[in-house]
Amino acid sequence: MEFLNPTNLWLLIAAPVAWIFILFGDEKRRKNCKALNISLPSPKLLSGKLIINTLFLSLLVLATARPYSGFDEVKRERVGSDNLIILDISDSMRAKDTHPTRLEVAKRKVWDLANLVKENAPGDRIGLILFAGQAYLYCPPTVDFAALKQFLSHIKPELISAQGSGINLALTTTIEVIKRTKMKSPRIFIFTDGEDRGFYEPEAIQTLGAGDLTPRILGIGTTEGGPIDIPGQGYIRDGAGKIVISKLNREALSKLAKNTEGLYTDSTIGDSDLKLLLSLKDKSNELPADKSTTSVRIYNEWGHVLIWLAILILALGAFNKKLLPLTILLLCISANPVLAEPNTYEAWQSYQNEDYEVAKDGFESALKNSPDSPQLLQSLGSSYYKLNQLADAERLFLALTDKAKSREQKFNGYFNLGNSRLKQQNLEGAISSYEDALRLKPDDEAAKFNLEYAKQLRQQKQEEQNKEKEKQKQDQQQAKNDQSQQNPEQEDSSPNKEEEVNESSQPQDKKESESDKQSGENSESKKNEQSSSSEATENSQQDSSGNPQNDKQLNEKELADKEARKWLDSLPDSPIQIRKDNRRVRTQNGQTW
Repeated sequence: MEFLNPTNLWLLIAAPVAWIFILFGDEKRRKNCKALNISLPSPKLLSGKLIINTLFLSLLVLATARPYSGFDEVKRERVGSDNLIILDISDSMRAKDTHPTRLEVAKRKVWDLANLVKENAPGDRIGLILFAGQAYLYCPPTVDFAALKQFLSHIKPELISAQGSGINLALTTTIEVIKRTKMKSPRIFIFTDGEDRGFYEPEAIQTLGAGDLTPRILGIGTTEGGPIDIPGQGYIRDGAGKIVISKLNREALSKLAKNTEGLYTDSTIGDSDLKLLLSLKDKSNELPADKSTTSVRIYNEWGHVLIWLAILILALGAFNKKLLPLTILLLCISANPVLAEPNTYEAWQSYQNEDYEVAKDGFESALKNSPDSPQLLQSLGSSYYKLNQLADAERLFLALTDKAKSREQKFNGYFNLGNSRLKQQNLEGAISSYEDALRLKPDDEAAKFNLEYAKQLRQQKQEEQNKEKEKQKQDQQQAKNDQSQQNPEQEDSSPNKEEEVNESSQPQDKKESESDKQSGENSESKKNEQSSSSEATENSQQDSSGNPQNDKQLNEKELADKEARKWLDSLPDSPIQIRKDNRRVRTQNGQTW
């Protein structure tokens, strides 16, 4: 006999307790009978009571423990491919140039890759190979991603005593694993910083070519690098005593990917790097499918038979009125789990077997009977989350934060609410949820990591928005410049006019007076020049005005000019400056004579 809920068997202690009450009551009854000189009840009656009550209570307890005899398995065929992740756990992966360390980032990437594979191809298997100075198969290819997560949580550099980054050895081990497990051209992922002084590219190319493998390489770390801090030993130093700076060997990894028709990319904050690696087609352009099956167990329970037997015994012992209320109470308590629990248990089993659609149906049915159950809210929300129905998952986790009956349940509600919002790109809501979760459990590492991750995504999104705004401004400015170049005459006409006005508005005689100062003429000639300049200025102003009322004055002025010229012509030769038609005759040296 096996039980689905064996912990309920401790309720069998109820039978001895009932015996104590029955014996105590019988002893008291005997004393009363002796005091009243009444005949004592038959001992057989006492034995019958003990037997009936013991059987009744025992059957009820056994029914709540849910006994079963065997089970049937419903098998479902699933089709999938194999994936092998080659993970570097050498000491160089302790460097903290990527937060918190390269190894922790790599482990997180492995789990993110598993989730992407599970979403896109639920039947795919994932295996894990670790390497440093040596290499070995750490997690065999499996569809049980819960087990893979357990394997990941225990990864640390101490798992391999021989240190170093033996990439060539890791590839050779990969070929051996493929042959031993009879995989059919699996996808190969290499997560490493590439810092391998003994790396020999021709050998790696030959090994990958022999297995007809296309590597997908994820570079972990930065080219600036960082020191390697080993707990209990301090930073690694070279022979000269200087601290060693470990750097990402991007060049070697990129060259290996290029020469083997593979793909290399640096690790990023989001999943864009993993999606890029998954998008690479293999040499055959199609992965061979590997057929596997999953099953759901249906247990052959017979607890309901025990319930009917208990009812029959209750009818036989109905004369015991004192135990009747207790009997009815136990019957109600035991009937509810037996009738309602199987759906919940099967849903839980389906969830463990990653059949989330069946699990969702079971939890939904159970939640209708217990809408305020925190356990059911969390279970159904998790099922929705696994099915990528994130809006429904967010609704249930939000309800869990209100219905939670313990600090742990409330923390789970906020944490899972943050995950649902983060996956929907609601970064502000996710950050708020993670902060609420950390107020309840300040030391939770997963919540801290997810909060930091969400903040980095928000910063990256803000930077992208700023770049987009800057680009829009540049485009608008470029459009304005293009428009101004198409109509240059309209823009330049007004300034040119101003320049012409400024040039024409300058008195020509002022320029002449300035050149006269440089010529070194005598004061008398300067006076004559100024007088002639003033006259010329008046003439130019009058000519420009074009007023007909001044015609008489202009004629008189012309006569005066003629007389002045006549007088000047009568004078002897001397270096006196004269004007002819308001223009000067300049020599090459700029002097006017």
